[in-house]
Amino acid sequence: MTSLLQKFKRGFYIEQLKELKITEVNGVPVQELSDQELKHALAIARLREGA
Repeated sequence: MTSLLQKFKRGFYIEQLKELKITEVNGVPVQELSDQELKHALAIARLREGA
């Protein structure tokens, strides 16, 4: 069972990626990525944006 905190983090990562105009990673929609993949995609996107 997924905890409320995990659901919040997942939603947060997806929204942050959407704000950076990223809707898919390697052809996979962000909603279908694992939590770890979301975290990595967001970190890479932030580095590319210079944040």
